[in-house]
Amino acid sequence: MARQSGDWGKLIDRRADGTLLRVESPLKGVERGVFSGTYFDSYVTTAWNTYRSTTLTVVPFQDQPNTRYFGRVDGSGTMNFTNSAGARVYAIHRPSTKDVFGCDGNLAAPNDLVAGPIARTVCAALHRSTLASIHTQPSLDASKFYRTAVTDHYSRILHGFEVDGRAYGFAFDDVGNFEALVHDGAPNSVRVTLTPF
Repeated sequence: MARQSGDWGKLIDRRADGTLLRVESPLKGVERGVFSGTYFDSYVTTAWNTYRSTTLTVVPFQDQPNTRYFGRVDGSGTMNFTNSAGARVYAIHRPSTKDVFGCDGNLAAPNDLVAGPIARTVCAALHRSTLASIHTQPSLDASKFYRTAVTDHYSRILHGFEVDGRAYGFAFDDVGNFEALVHDGAPNSVRVTLTPF
């Protein structure tokens, strides 16, 4: 984290004697005033400008590939989504850096079957810096994540330390099933091994 340019190193918390305590999330850094509150603004601008002339297709449920929403950004900077019948179903106002890092504010995702799935998909694509370049979301190709200069390096680094690449680096890292999750409907036993790091 310390090798990233900009404010990323300011997320590292140490004791007075220099002992590493933790690395905070960028959202906590923004809230504490040690991380730029405009970090994601240039990438959001690029993505929003892309969808002034191109349509974003959101397919929020992998098991329902025919459920699709189509987003375009209007003159006021609002991304309006329609369903397959052309009815307007949701709108996302241009999010701030804090909105992106928190998947909240203009990217708040209610627990419903339309607005929430669209918002969480857009938020995940912003973190992974795929929204501007991949016009059908979510992208399921992790090799294309975190490739731009402005990206969520916290999440990128966190995923890089996991054996299977899966982690919860941000609120909706489960979009596309990239979260760390262990599930067994009928477990017989469990074994947890902790190793020093």
